Amino acid sequence: MRVSPDGKWAAALRTVSHEIIKVLLFDLTTPKKPPIIVSKKAAYEGTNIGVNFSYDSDYFYYQAVESGDFIETWIWELRSAEKSLLISAPHDVRYHLQSPNGKYNITSTNEDGFYKLSIKSEIKGEALLFSALPITHNIESLRFSRADESALLLTSRPNAPPSLYHIGLSDGAPSVCIIEAINPEIAYTDLVGGKIIRFTSFDDLGVPSVLYRPKDASQANPASAVVWVHGGPESQSRPIYLPIIQYLVNHGYAIIAPNFRGSGGYGRTYLSLNDKRHGEGDLQDVIYAKRYLETLDWVDADAVAVMGPSYGGFLSLSALVFHPDEFAAGVSQYGVADFVSLLENFPAMWTSVRASFFAEFGDPSIPADRRRLLAAAPLHAADRITKPLLLLHGAKDPRVPVDQTQRIFDVVQENNVDARILIFSDEGHGFNKRRNLIKEATEILRFLDEHLKMCEPTEEC
Repeated sequence: MRVSPDGKWAAALRTVSHEIIKVLLFDLTTPKKPPIIVSKKAAYEGTNIGVNFSYDSDYFYYQAVESGDFIETWIWELRSAEKSLLISAPHDVRYHLQSPNGKYNITSTNEDGFYKLSIKSEIKGEALLFSALPITHNIESLRFSRADESALLLTSRPNAPPSLYHIGLSDGAPSVCIIEAINPEIAYTDLVGGKIIRFTSFDDLGVPSVLYRPKDASQANPASAVVWVHGGPESQSRPIYLPIIQYLVNHGYAIIAPNFRGSGGYGRTYLSLNDKRHGEGDLQDVIYAKRYLETLDWVDADAVAVMGPSYGGFLSLSALVFHPDEFAAGVSQYGVADFVSLLENFPAMWTSVRASFFAEFGDPSIPADRRRLLAAAPLHAADRITKPLLLLHGAKDPRVPVDQTQRIFDVVQENNVDARILIFSDEGHGFNKRRNLIKEATEILRFLDEHLKMCEPTEEC
């Protein structure tokens, strides 16, 4: 929720279903008055709530998909109760807002996974340029000083943790990095930047992806590889710093992170391509990501694994089940093994968005949806898995119950497949504690080294 600077208005989003997100405007001077429904096609990305008031409380901006395929910025005038399109582009507009005193208009866009920022002076009518700010950095967020004299920018890039920059907004003021989060014992030159590429999937759809090439990979020294599948499923693999990816690349693994159909950041049409078709076209995109790797002479095509968290774990398991000869090994991090049991046992925290989940994945109480979900569930065909599998999960996971991983493990282990399981007793959906992150990374590396590089368990590859 956002409250106007004068305290008279509040705006919020309410999710009704997968495709209907309402923008609600509340008149705080008359609390009993029902909210105004400004839009039913609101959109937001990541942690951005998608609504912001002007500095003078005359209007507010909101993000929605009302006239095109991408997220746009619309403006609502509070006095006239009229709305109009403010910003439309061939990519998502993440947010638009004003600085505290109204001197600057700020627009953030998602352009092929890069978060770009425009700060335009209301007085001069031109965009500000920050020459000291590296152009390879994503601009994740910003905060202005109260007097609009300066701002803090949080930036990211593939080969270093986020950095915090202080920028002066007067003429010629330089950008100064005040916090560099990288460990001083690690050199930037040892880490690898991600390259945005597109490969063609089974139906000629172009699939945007991030490709990481180890520094020593060559035709004479081809690298083992991993297809890293993001979660969500509406998340997006972006050229930002991910420790597990840099850790594996630094140990000689090529990584491709495909933004399979259904991923965010590429328009509503692309986002909806796997609705009620999970484990179908999106799974093929994962398979074709591997086949793209096979075209690279610096990749060992016989040593490719599939790995991913949450929904990415579902697709990783699905690849091992329904395409058992495609990958040499697989890793599932708190992956979904059966959507029917997941959807039928919603945690209390998801009750408010139950309809949205059912609209996207299907309602297991509807026979046709149930049949499709069961047919796509890796759990019910886990006996087809013949390749080594590493499973990781948090015992306190409120989203994907740990029994989804345990049940997969039990089936695969009975088939005399090298199946390993690591349950963190003090973690939930995703791992946060430093010691557990280190354990996770070392176990994944050991597993991949054994099965892709054929190293002995006690041998350092």
